[in-house]
Amino acid sequence: MERGNNKVFGFVSQQVEKVIPEATTKTANFIPNIYEHCEFTNTTVNNIPHSTITLPDDYDIATLSIAMNSSNISTRVRVINEKNENAELDFLLTSNVSGYGLMTEDISDFTNNSSNVFVYGTEVEDLTTIDKSYLYTLNVCATQVLSRKIDTLEASNSAMVSRIEQLESELNTLQNSFK
Repeated sequence: MERGNNKVFGFVSQQVEKVIPEATTKTANFIPNIYEHCEFTNTTVNNIPHSTITLPDDYDIATLSIAMNSSNISTRVRVINEKNENAELDFLLTSNVSGYGLMTEDISDFTNNSSNVFVYGTEVEDLTTIDKSYLYTLNVCATQVLSRKIDTLEASNSAMVSRIEQLESELNTLQNSFK
């Protein structure tokens, strides 16, 4: 999985929500806040098989820890196997001398006994999404209103220019008559 190198232009949904709330919706969904290929190992805890997904050493665990302490994020994670299949799992954040991990149910069957999995990210309860078609429609309507205003202003400007030219002509006539 790659993010790509193309520039992405878009909207910040929270900013749109403040101005045009009817163009936004809140929903529970997964966000790409981990977005890493990770190794996992299988373990047994109290005779129950588990998998521990090891987060990369350079992953900033502080962002995940802060998000977990927020009331807006759950302890669920979306992982993707080599066949591009998704699994949504409950997890417990763990740590040891080698780093941080996510302890989940046993995922060895899901990963076809591979030792790698792509970790997309965690679930949030209040993901704000934007109805872009609503924004585009609103933009077209606003553009039409502005176009009519411009047409009116151009007509008014043209009338004023004509009036100014007429007054300048009359002024020149008056000035020439006093010479």
